[in-house]
Amino acid sequence: MLPQLALPQIEALHLLVESAEHIETNYAAFGSGASVDIDMTSLYLAAVGTITLSKYGDDDEKKVELFGKIGLHSWDWDGTGRGTLTGKDSGDGSDWFYGVGLDFGPQDRKGVVLRLEYEVFPVDTEYTLTTSSGIIEDEIDYEAALVNVSLIWRF
Repeated sequence: MLPQLALPQIEALHLLVESAEHIETNYAAFGSGASVDIDMTSLYLAAVGTITLSKYGDDDEKKVELFGKIGLHSWDWDGTGRGTLTGKDSGDGSDWFYGVGLDFGPQDRKGVVLRLEYEVFPVDTEYTLTTSSGIIEDEIDYEAALVNVSLIWRF
């Protein structure tokens, strides 16, 4: 029987660049799992669509927007076994990803915006690890799901 690999706990660091034309790029660094130390990074480019849900504030100068995004993320991972798992492996590739969320901010899309967001980054890869009972070679179809609360400064 193959041991269960604990997937990474998500401790993400984001650097986001967004244009007024609803294109964004992002770099994220993810954390490690319980039975395997996994360092994973992802760089993406996405198209973002928005719908204004409501306006608020004096003279309706602020708005709430629902947004969705889809794009391509290029990922890279390095893993090292812990405990009864030994060995190292790595992989890289590209997969489609998606996200949805809400933006709370100025009508003109400039200034500080509060963002609530859910993103899913699929990673389909193969790995090889060594255990006391032999070598494990398998595929991982993994989804790193993130919930973000961000302050964005648009200028």
